Amino acid sequence: MFITILLYIITVVVNVVANISFKIGTKSMAVIGVAPFSEVFKSVFNKWFLIGVLAFAVSFPTFVMLISRQKISIAYPVITGWGFLFITLVGVFWLKEDISAIQIIGICVIFIGLVLAGLSR
Repeated sequence: MFITILLYIITVVVNVVANISFKIGTKSMAVIGVAPFSEVFKSVFNKWFLIGVLAFAVSFPTFVMLISRQKISIAYPVITGWGFLFITLVGVFWLKEDISAIQIIGICVIFIGLVLAGLSR
């Protein structure tokens, strides 16, 4: 049980790191089709983009190990749900993104769903 919970935590955390890193990295990216290819190539290899790639590379084996222990019908929704919640929180509080009342309600519904999914094991 401890290993399973640890795999959930690692998978969610590195997925959040990957997605937030890609978001930060895209702020300095050249637009494909507008900028010269050399600028696009250079911007794709900025440090934030590379951190995102590395984080996804770490999340892949942890996800595979997790679904070898859990039903995918539980594991995948739990991972994506928690990821969605944490990415939203980081977006709002660190990246200063706006969030609407409807989004807040949706996040609460997702949280309730995560609790119910956790109880259904």
